[in-house]
Amino acid sequence: MSIQGYHAASLPTCIIHILPTDDVEESPLFVWIPGNPGLLEYYQEFLRKIHQKNPSWELLAISHAGAVIESSQLKRLDHKAPIYDLNEQINHKIEIINKYSTPDRKLIIMGHSVGAYMVQKIVASSNLVGSVVKMGLLTPTVIDIHKSSHGVLFTKAFEWAANLYEYLPFLSDIAFNKLIPSYWTKLLVSFMMGCAWDDHHIILGTFLLLTQRETLRQVLGLASVEMRQIRNDWSFQKTLIDQCKQNGTDIWILFSGNDHWVSNNTMAELITFYKERCPENKLQVDVHNNIKHSFVVSNVDTIVNSYF
Repeated sequence: MSIQGYHAASLPTCIIHILPTDDVEESPLFVWIPGNPGLLEYYQEFLRKIHQKNPSWELLAISHAGAVIESSQLKRLDHKAPIYDLNEQINHKIEIINKYSTPDRKLIIMGHSVGAYMVQKIVASSNLVGSVVKMGLLTPTVIDIHKSSHGVLFTKAFEWAANLYEYLPFLSDIAFNKLIPSYWTKLLVSFMMGCAWDDHHIILGTFLLLTQRETLRQVLGLASVEMRQIRNDWSFQKTLIDQCKQNGTDIWILFSGNDHWVSNNTMAELITFYKERCPENKLQVDVHNNIKHSFVVSNVDTIVNSYF
């Protein structure tokens, strides 16, 4: 399963695209939207196992615009590139999905963390081509991310230094490209993230993030936008639910019971809000206390075996 630069999009991006291995007449298109940092390296093993369990699906995963490490796409980024905000990220993904979809194509669209926020906006968009049969929101940061334990810290950091996303990539470039040998950087990543040395896709993704200055700038810049924009827009949530009911779209939401990006109050509010408004047979809400927000680091088998 390879990550490839995608050159037909207006913004620099990478994709993973896998055709169905089962011979089916009409395969659904499974679309995966990552969380921040938006690099597909983190999701390779996860997506491989999903495709193994669902060989009739065509799979399309889309990196965040600007969150790339593929060499041909890095050439499209420079230090003058704008920070691609949430609206640009959403429109960019709709643009790519539409190139693989048709008006009658069944779509299963899922996203992780801020990717879930993007998925909600994608599903609600009148510009999306296809019929969304299922929307999946995994450890979703769709309401009040700034009230979570990590959100409080990041919000204060960006208030203290609005251009933090400019400074940190500069320091990271010096540290990890000029001072610390790559072997020790990868060893440090393995230790800090609590992943085994053979989890090479996780270590590689983080190593590349730390050493690609402009990609890290895009990632942190988007994080600063998230802290300001993802607030208590309950009216949109109601509109989305109404649209899903009208279109017959199934909704699946998976929460971590110990999520540093989703406060317990926010999780409880979202669960109540959806259960009060969605038909019981069209909504599945799961709370798993033994998975992390960043489940792709250590909980891939648990998620895939339990829910896919």
